[in-house]
Amino acid sequence: LLAVIIGCAFFVWILGVAGLIGIISDSQSWPWYVVTLVAAGLHLLVAIIAGVLLRKPAAPSFPLTRAELSKDQAWLETLKNDPKSRN
Repeated sequence: LLAVIIGCAFFVWILGVAGLIGIISDSQSWPWYVVTLVAAGLHLLVAIIAGVLLRKPAAPSFPLTRAELSKDQAWLETLKNDPKSRN
């Protein structure tokens, strides 16, 4: 079902861009191929910006949980090394 939704959304986007290219080309008396190349350039610009943003390192996930787990591991190590805790 998710693949159908994604596929339909993709085709809606493509058909919407094609329709928008036709509307802009007709209303501004520009050739359709010029409007298409401008649209492609805008999409490329958005893709480059998204790629740059994606490459930025994300904040560490669950910092408080990781800190508590490291405290628990240290506590377990002290129990393992303490001879009195083996009773």
